[in-house]
Amino acid sequence: MMSLNVFSEGTQHFRFLIPILRKFKSNFDIQINVFSLDKNDYLKKEVIVDNFYLLNKNNYKYQLASIEGDFLITTTPGVGTSSFPKSKIIPKSNRPKYIYCFHSLVSPNEIYSKDSFKNFDYILSPNQLISKQLRFLVSSNVKIYEFGYPVLENFVKSDIYEKKSILIAPSWGKDNLFTNVNHISKIINFFNEKDFKVTLRPHPMFEMKNLNRFKTYVDKNLDLPSLSKYQFLMTDWSGIAIEYSYLTNRPVFFYNSPKKIRRNIKSNKERGLRLIENEMRTELGVVFNEPEELYRLELDNINLNSEKANNFLNNIVKNEIDYTCLSKIINADV
Repeated sequence: MMSLNVFSEGTQHFRFLIPILRKFKSNFDIQINVFSLDKNDYLKKEVIVDNFYLLNKNNYKYQLASIEGDFLITTTPGVGTSSFPKSKIIPKSNRPKYIYCFHSLVSPNEIYSKDSFKNFDYILSPNQLISKQLRFLVSSNVKIYEFGYPVLENFVKSDIYEKKSILIAPSWGKDNLFTNVNHISKIINFFNEKDFKVTLRPHPMFEMKNLNRFKTYVDKNLDLPSLSKYQFLMTDWSGIAIEYSYLTNRPVFFYNSPKKIRRNIKSNKERGLRLIENEMRTELGVVFNEPEELYRLELDNINLNSEKANNFLNNIVKNEIDYTCLSKIINADV
């Protein structure tokens, strides 16, 4: 029996992996072992999981370096770096092949750090555009499959929403919207004045205690179905804008914070790429620099340019998930 190991940073990652793990389990004679940093990880509740191991946060690197088996799949980039070591098991034939699954639809070239993808054996890319962009980041030995984005596979687009409701969900990093206390306070006050229900959804890696100062509801569920219930979404550079617009066909407010750049693009050819997170800000909504600019907007008249948005989204979200990629990975290593 083959073994598929899963490295999970926490329960927020299960939604990206569950469809894939279910296909592996139903199509192959395979044992699924989850190694997680989160004792509450949702994956341990799945019947498809054979074994669940809680990693020690102070010692997990040693544990990861001791994993053996046929494959390891994860949504965490950077395998082979000091923070995510590869298996050092002897003999080498017992070391797993590493598979990366995307947990966002933004481009990989600037937002991810330098060595995020180069040490994987297989990458499940969400779309053709990202597949091409990845070629600047990996060697020819890395096999990239145009797989799709399965987390959106079973969700139905909805025109139903709660009027006068907004979800504020920034990306993670030192310059995200929640770290600018003055600005987020003014934004919340603006929508409160308009009788909007304001919900905050922090990135999973954001320190929750930093939101206690804001007297409004904080959503910790991070699920996709609830996205469609909001009339508007506000973010900065997060790929949640794509998911929201795809599911609702409604506009997004983009706060123009400094972009989180973890890798500087050097070649002219790569500089010429159309980065998804840059383009989505003009294709899917309204960009603003200061909270005061919101007062110049007529909220009742803000709508998404459907044709423009659909043209953009059709290049980002594949209609069908190519699960045959999983068979290709298995057969390549039999």
